[in-house]
Amino acid sequence: MHFTMNVPGLEGFNVMKTETIGSTYYIHVEKERKAHRCPACGAHDS
Repeated sequence: MHFTMNVPGLEGFNVMKTETIGSTYYIHVEKERKAHRCPACGAHDS
């Protein structure tokens, strides 16, 4: 069965894979990388 549901705390993530091993359910997620500034030195990073 395929369905869509909202999981609290995973807003903004893309679910890439789900799997069940034994009694444990794993959710593999990715988040889009955005350019940001290093908090230590201020240099731009991606």
